[in-house]
Amino acid sequence: MLAVAAASVMKAYHRDELATGGILAWSRHPIYAAWIVLLLPGLMLFTRSWPLLLTPLAAYAAFKSSIHEEDDYLAERFGRDYRDYRARVPELFPRRLSKR
Repeated sequence: MLAVAAASVMKAYHRDELATGGILAWSRHPIYAAWIVLLLPGLMLFTRSWPLLLTPLAAYAAFKSSIHEEDDYLAERFGRDYRDYRARVPELFPRRLSKR
C-alpha cells in the first residue's frame, strides 16, 4: 500500500498533476494510513512492545493536527480539482462499500 501510493504520487508529481487514481481513489492520504494502520502496529507486534500500541494513536493525532497544511497547499495548487477530490474521497480510511 505504501509503495503503490508513493509511486502514484511521485509519477503525478513529475507530471505536475493531481494524483487521484488507484489507491488514491479510496484514500486521500494512503501513505499516512499505511503507517498508522499497518506499519506501526506491525512493528509493535514484531518487537512485542506493548507500549508501542499507543504509537498509532499518537500518529493519528499528529496527522489530524498537521494535515491541514498539506490540504491547504493542494487546494491552492490544484484549485477546484482538489476541492472536488477532497469532497468525494475520505481522508485516511475508505468508506464502507455500498451494499449490493
